[in-house]
Amino acid sequence: MQKLTEKAYVEISLYYEVKSAAIFGGSSDVGYVSVSSGNISNFELLCDEEKLTKMMEESRLGIAKFLGVAPQNVRHIDREEFIKQTDEDG
Repeated sequence: MQKLTEKAYVEISLYYEVKSAAIFGGSSDVGYVSVSSGNISNFELLCDEEKLTKMMEESRLGIAKFLGVAPQNVRHIDREEFIKQTDEDG
C-alpha cells in the first residue's frame, strides 16, 4: 500500500533581492530572483529549522556565485516583496 505522503507534492520557493549583478544592469541596479525546488520527499528537512536555514544560506551563496556578486549583495526577501517588486502591472 502506498503511503499517503507519497501522494503529496511539496515545493519550497526562495526569493532574493540582488544588487549590482551585471545581468540586472550592474553597479547600483537591483534585480530579483526566485528559486524553487519541487517534489520534496524529505519532510524532516522542512521541520528542522537548522537544516532549513543552512539550505537557505547555501542557496543564497550559490545565487551570489552564479551572478558574480558578493554574498552581501544577495538578500532573502519574502514572497510578498518579490511579487511587489516584480509585478509588471504595478
